[in-house]
Parts: sequence; structure tokens; C-alpha cells
Amino acid sequence: MSEHVFTVTADQEGLRLDKAVSEISSVGSRSRARKAIESGKVTVNGTAVGADALGRKLAIGAVIEVNWNRPGTS
Repeated sequence: MSEHVFTVTADQEGLRLDKAVSEISSVGSRSRARKAIESGKVTVNGTAVGADALGRKLAIGAVIEVNWNRPGTS
């Protein structure tokens, strides 16, 4: 389990970031998605996000990356 990248589609527009990340099979739950976001393992359009972005609504075309092995994160 290392990295997952996806682009937000029209069907996902408006989803909360934590909900969208939880739909990745290696994440599996909103609780685990929140932990990944809070620990700096998630980027949106190349910018690391943190706890303040949990409820961020996603726009079509946003690129979400979850990198479990990202250096400097716990």
C-alpha cells in the first residue's frame, strides 16, 4: 500500500474530502481517511492538506493523492 491518485469526477463533485478518501479500497473507512488527512498523507492538487480540510467540498477535476509512505508524516 503506497499511493493512490484520482481525479474528482462529476459524480463526486461536492463530496467532502474525508468521504471521497474513505471510498479508496486501501482506506476503507471515514475514520481512517481522517487519520490520513490529519497526518499529512493527502494532497489536493499537489498541496498537502490537514485537519482543516476534512470537510472541504471537492470540485470536478481536483486531483487527490493519498501517499501512505510520504516522508515526514506519521
